[in-house]
Amino acid sequence: MEQDLHPIISQMQPGAEQLPAVLARGSDIAVTAGAGAGKTRTLVARYLALLAEGAPLHSVVAITFTRKAAREMRNRIREAVRRYLETPDLSAAERGYWQKLATGLDAARIGTIHSLCAEILRHHPAEAAIDPRFELLDEGQQALLLRQAVEAALGRATDDPRTVRLFGDFGESELQKVLRALLQQRLDVEKAWREVPADLWSLWEAHLTPPIRAFVTDSEVQLAFAELRSLADNGILAQALAAGDAFAPLLPQILACWTTIQTAQAAGDWVALSQQLHPLRAALKQVGQKAHWAPGDPKPSVKILQRCFDACLEGWGKHSLDLALDREVAREVLPALLALYDIAQALYTRAKAARRALDFDDLESGALRLLQEHPDVRAYWQGEITALLVDEFQDTNARQRDLLEALNGGAGKVFVVGDGKQSIYRFRGADVTVFRGVWEEIAQRGQTLALATSYRAHTALIESLNALLQPVLGEADPARLYVEPFAPLKPYREAPLAGLAPPFVEVHLVAGAKGDGALRRAAQVLVNRLQTLIASDILIEESDPETGHRQQRRLDYGDVVILCRASSSFADYENALEAAGVPFLTVAGRGFYERPEVRDVLNALQAIATPVDDLALAGLLRSPAGGLSDMALYRLCRMQREADLPSLWAALNVEDLAFLDEAAPRAVAVRNLITHLNRMAGRVPVADVLKAFLDATDYRAALLRVGQGRGAGNLAKLLADAHASQIVSVETFLE
Repeated sequence: MEQDLHPIISQMQPGAEQLPAVLARGSDIAVTAGAGAGKTRTLVARYLALLAEGAPLHSVVAITFTRKAAREMRNRIREAVRRYLETPDLSAAERGYWQKLATGLDAARIGTIHSLCAEILRHHPAEAAIDPRFELLDEGQQALLLRQAVEAALGRATDDPRTVRLFGDFGESELQKVLRALLQQRLDVEKAWREVPADLWSLWEAHLTPPIRAFVTDSEVQLAFAELRSLADNGILAQALAAGDAFAPLLPQILACWTTIQTAQAAGDWVALSQQLHPLRAALKQVGQKAHWAPGDPKPSVKILQRCFDACLEGWGKHSLDLALDREVAREVLPALLALYDIAQALYTRAKAARRALDFDDLESGALRLLQEHPDVRAYWQGEITALLVDEFQDTNARQRDLLEALNGGAGKVFVVGDGKQSIYRFRGADVTVFRGVWEEIAQRGQTLALATSYRAHTALIESLNALLQPVLGEADPARLYVEPFAPLKPYREAPLAGLAPPFVEVHLVAGAKGDGALRRAAQVLVNRLQTLIASDILIEESDPETGHRQQRRLDYGDVVILCRASSSFADYENALEAAGVPFLTVAGRGFYERPEVRDVLNALQAIATPVDDLALAGLLRSPAGGLSDMALYRLCRMQREADLPSLWAALNVEDLAFLDEAAPRAVAVRNLITHLNRMAGRVPVADVLKAFLDATDYRAALLRVGQGRGAGNLAKLLADAHASQIVSVETFLE
């Protein structure tokens, strides 16, 4: 098989496990890939193999989970093509073919599922009934609009007798959280609510009453109560009461509960019946002395009732159960909550419309509806796409699955890669059971493959990890489809890195609680251990980015990752690293792209590329790079409104900015900078525009002056990412 590979694939040196995933054709393919098994290499190799076979660049769609992952995949494809073009003696036709592909890579369909949805919608604005110039809300913008919609809806709720009760049911703070959560999952909420009957209580009652009915109609239960009643009827209860028996006062309570239960059962009143269950179970105790009840004995009957109750109503006896509350929730609280949700949803929709904006749910639902309801649109995209490559498929949801199926049309174009153990469960509706369901479907009609060889670790470490994780993850459980079972990894290499000695899995325990400084001490211990490792003669083997040949170098801090359970732990580790003089970069927690300095610079790029974007321009003007005060920005916005100018950029370009007082020179400087950089945008790589902005504003130096070394490091990483991407289009880079 090796000799049949196109040279551009051969240079990537795919492993024996990876080759079938690279070369298989003619059917849908699902691949499970463990950590370090080379799934990105496999995806890139398959993408290039399809191009080598002549597939048009725009017809091969690669979908990744994040924009960052899309950029990295595009960069790896670009780098592989660059290396191939350096091959001597390529024919003119071959060189021309790949040079043309390299030039077009910026426009290749490599991105998130949402970027694909946006392209589909923009291509058919009339059918989708949208403005093709719509803005895509990022998560921060969406959160702001959602909060405003929730606050406005709560204000209206106080005037509606139906919804005002919700403040008492939830409390204002909790009601805000519930309403915001409903809006964030509005597509699921609306789908679920459409399937609910008009009388929700009838549905709930049908599910809640069978366990109760099973208990009260059980023959053993009825006989046990008959035995206990006989103790009261024949005078033995009075005898036990006179003797001061501990169970004697409980028996009348038990019998009274049972009488009420029988009456309610006969009347079909399950609400009244349910109210007796908790006090009944609370009174069923194994206390008292047998001698006080001679010749009778209540304990065998009590034991039977305890066993039957717990078997039929497991957990119900531990809490006060009152179906009246469930009935009230079903008939009054939920309808009121849904009415309030409708108000908030309408306000949120109106706010988006005012900005000509869509959110992620709008993209998914709009594109899916377009494909399902318009056969001509579906046929167009099925003809447009020859291959669908989907990374991190375990993090998809049911709508995204349906979207891919509509694009595939049963033509065997789908290639999905995932690992259920790495699922970010419920992130944007992600559902690992979708991955398992698609895997099973493809197993019946296509091909399923597994990448189980880890290229990151050696035999001893892999064996240790398998032994550690197998009892934790366990086996497959049909009743818990959301739990991914254990799947062992196989090592690619036998020996550890040169200079690395056992133990390969270490556990460092620090006594005490976080409040006593245990986390701080744990961080110091870890940093000390890292310094010891870096100082040792451990050698890393890696591929030369220019030649692809394997080479060795010493282990350094850039090879080390510290993973924390929660971002609240970051500060202690960052402080310990700083105190030890260890270089580091925090790339998670709030998210690298959510760091203030990174968001400011990305927002500046948006303003540079599209100065008429009022929100982006306002953000740049108010940022440390712009330097305008809130008052100056307010004056500029007021002047725009009063002069009826089309944009904030138009206001900034008026000849006389004296109304900004002392802020006028700064505003002119920002205007000139945007004008200059706007001429560069789209003509030179984004990295050049970004560097010019950082140099002109002294942004990194300013961060260093105020002790923000981490922020300066983040901007250095952003600039490095931009250089690596080689992207020219600012819009593509920001996506």
